[in-house]
Amino acid sequence: SSGTIQANGTPIDLVSDLGVAQQQLTFFGKLVVKPGRKHRIVIEGTPFRITGYNTVDRTITYRGQTFNVDETLRSSADLNYFFAGYQYDILSGSMGHLGVSVGGTYIGTTGSITSVQAGTAASKTETIGLPLAGVEARVFPIPHRKTLLVEGDLRGMDVGAYGNYLEASASGGINIGPIA
Repeated sequence: SSGTIQANGTPIDLVSDLGVAQQQLTFFGKLVVKPGRKHRIVIEGTPFRITGYNTVDRTITYRGQTFNVDETLRSSADLNYFFAGYQYDILSGSMGHLGVSVGGTYIGTTGSITSVQAGTAASKTETIGLPLAGVEARVFPIPHRKTLLVEGDLRGMDVGAYGNYLEASASGGINIGPIA
């Protein structure tokens, strides 16, 4: 996890300021149902959680609360992501497919910071729904065998004053029957 957050105040670095735990495992699930040769229904989601504990040596303002220099901060952020959509494969064959998709995503987030010494706390919750469009491809690189696969997808949308949302993934795997 990396990046900065800002809510009515000072930019806060997730790693150097909040001490967010790194390289933590998280669950991501994806279910694809094929009601027809070129049609797919895609459902995916993840409950993403990060926590941090760190002593900062500067002033941070978060949601109107000021956290002074040399305070130990406990922080947490929860992000629940869910996507459901439809995909149509414009190319489909024995070597793989290329499809276009449309759907919607739900993102619910909650972030909080607490000063361990002073007991001062601030939190913020946001929930948004976004329409998304994108492309997805899967290739079976070994001719005449569907054992090994490489896939990737890209979805996004311009959401006006909120900026742009872009989601990308790439993966590889092994097929064992109908399960990859």
